[in-house]
Amino acid sequence: MKLNWQASAMVSCLHAAEAWLRTPARIDPALARALATPVGALQAMLQEEGVVPDSFWSQVIPLAASILSLHELTIVTLTKVMGRAQALPRAARICGLLGDVKNAFLGAVSHPDTETVSARAALQQRWSYRGQKLLSRVVAWTDPGILVDEATIIMVFPVLGGGGSAHLPYNSVHIETVPVDPHVGLPEVLRLAWLLSALNLDLPRYCENLRPNRLTQIAGLAMVPVILTAATELSLECPISKRLGQAIEEWVGSPEKVEAWADILTVWWESYRTVRPAWATALQALDRLLP
Repeated sequence: MKLNWQASAMVSCLHAAEAWLRTPARIDPALARALATPVGALQAMLQEEGVVPDSFWSQVIPLAASILSLHELTIVTLTKVMGRAQALPRAARICGLLGDVKNAFLGAVSHPDTETVSARAALQQRWSYRGQKLLSRVVAWTDPGILVDEATIIMVFPVLGGGGSAHLPYNSVHIETVPVDPHVGLPEVLRLAWLLSALNLDLPRYCENLRPNRLTQIAGLAMVPVILTAATELSLECPISKRLGQAIEEWVGSPEKVEAWADILTVWWESYRTVRPAWATALQALDRLLP
């Protein structure tokens, strides 16, 4: 897999804004206070204008890595979410609120790119040592076509102390650059491998038989035991029996569902290891098992 590494202050800003919406208690209090008013106003405007917030955030974050103009970013994002005719009359107000969010973030974190230079270099170094080996084991446990040929890694300011998301339509991921691995026994290089491993699962052969709007959840959960198994084979001490629940909570989220998801994944993965059906068939089975 060819990887393009980049940093983006705007993606850092939008990642922080979405993090504030989802888990404000995990963010530095000063940054949380700075973001509260502008992010709250933006979220309220999205709802008022009939823009589905989850769809907006899932598009605007990866797009911000390559679109520097805030006005163009707003137009392109809204067009993808609701069509150009609906986007144009809403763009000016939403663009202004995005500008407010950006200013608030940069006021609290003045140099998000330069502040994480050493952490970014450390992540790249760890990846150069372990990353491709992990991905080769992912292929061995799943399907020869599981990985994209090329992907972009957007490194962002660590507002959560470890976090990130995969953007399947864009073959990109964003990941926080933390100075040290925040979770004992679960190094961030595994999170990065987990994010990258899911990027091709939006191909029709993998997702066309899943229930509607389930791809993100199924892809994220399915790749957790794959990554932990690959890590164990490479002598990283991440046995599923000890790390599955932790990985689900830290990578996938939804802590209230961790126990139930871990039980289902344990049964599903053991069955898969025994039978070894086609990966698309395994994903369909997981979709049926999850409520």
